[in-house]
Amino acid sequence: PDPTPDPTPDPTPDPVTSAPVATPTLSYMESMVVAGVDDTLWTTVTTDQTYVKPVVVCTVKYGATNTLAPAVVRMQAAGSNSFQIRLQNPGDLASTGNRDVHCMVMEEGVWVLPDGVHYAEAKTYTSTRTDENGGSNLLGESQVLENSAASYTVVLGQVMTFNDAGWSVFWSRGSTRKTPPSSANLRTGKHVGEDPDTTRGDETIGYIAMEEFHGTASGVEIESERGADSILGYDNGSRLYGFTAAFPSPPA
Repeated sequence: PDPTPDPTPDPTPDPVTSAPVATPTLSYMESMVVAGVDDTLWTTVTTDQTYVKPVVVCTVKYGATNTLAPAVVRMQAAGSNSFQIRLQNPGDLASTGNRDVHCMVMEEGVWVLPDGVHYAEAKTYTSTRTDENGGSNLLGESQVLENSAASYTVVLGQVMTFNDAGWSVFWSRGSTRKTPPSSANLRTGKHVGEDPDTTRGDETIGYIAMEEFHGTASGVEIESERGADSILGYDNGSRLYGFTAAFPSPPA
């Protein structure tokens, strides 16, 4: 035995080894409605969260009828805390007016959605191809999704840069131009529809692939679903969809 024991017990004993404390999940997505966006000035949108590599997707709000001029959302300067958007009439004709724009921001990567079961995946890449009207001209660019365990059916996307002043807009497809995208077959890109000028510069494309889901994150309800109908042209009206569960207020 030690002939000269310590005269005073150690006031700070060694900590008890235990299981590590779980690290809280960092915020990786948010959504917002941006009011009063027009086709003349850039609107700067500040995000609540700070992102390393944000993927931003926006869509302009239309009314129940097609009395408003057609518009696509153009974007530039997407950074860690903000991005800029404005509207553009793809026909370069009538003013789009001031409109609400719905946006979603997600950190690039693979994520588990709040229910702990479903997945989402966000990515950016440089699009070097521009698709146009016509079957053989609607090829898109092949994408490989990282999470092979997921069954993605919802794909959202955005042309995130303004390298070319000529309009273009995101689109996606599956194994053919008439089939929707899936985990096994996803092609994305930018297209110019029936515009006679089909030449565009390279742009950054951002896309978000999600599984169908309805749940709550930090008290905010989220729903992602894919409709059964095909997309209508601007002059052909619109589709009406109901949510799988009612929201307490109009969602962003």
